[in-house]
Amino acid sequence: RGKMATGMFDAIDTSKDRHPLEYSYRFFFMTNSDAEDGSNMDNTADDLFSTGSFGTVEQFWGYYSHLIRPNDLPDNVDCCLFKGGSKPLEDDEANRGGGRWTLRLRKGLAGRLWE
Repeated sequence: RGKMATGMFDAIDTSKDRHPLEYSYRFFFMTNSDAEDGSNMDNTADDLFSTGSFGTVEQFWGYYSHLIRPNDLPDNVDCCLFKGGSKPLEDDEANRGGGRWTLRLRKGLAGRLWE
């Protein structure tokens, strides 16, 4: 079984006023150590770690406020955001016929653009 910790850090929303999103989402971190350029298209569940899911603006902000910033991530680690119960895996049914969008930036620029 993979390193994915389903629901391990699901956001706790204690506010009375909630702003629901149309869908729930889940952050994943994925290691890409197989390819020389870090572009591993054959990820498995062993390459994934999920921080949990969120379905409100308040829950999203709770995650975003505590995410490791891109400049502080180890090399070859991707941060992914997926809708619902889908996972960033090629064999996930929700991804059939889909694609991948990758943004590569000069070193040091990701932190400024993240904010």
